Amino acid sequence: MIIQKIVELMSWLVTWLYFVSIICFLGTLIGVITHLLFALLFVTNADIAYYVSLGCMHGIKYSSLWAGGIAIVLCFMRGHEKFTTKKYLD
Repeated sequence: MIIQKIVELMSWLVTWLYFVSIICFLGTLIGVITHLLFALLFVTNADIAYYVSLGCMHGIKYSSLWAGGIAIVLCFMRGHEKFTTKKYLD
């Protein structure tokens, strides 16, 4: 019984880390794309490497602020879905 609870807890921890990493990756990707796009559109002789690194830093900074909370909400939504489907199957 205790082993099953530990495995279930580890499963939720891995799920939470998965969601956090996906959100951080998407935030970094969006930051890089937007900074690069705006630099190419509005800055003459833009240093591409500078704006890519700046977008990466801003993207990871702001996405990591929200990633933990959003991942918890997604885990609760997944847990509620599992609970209701298990309840209806029983």
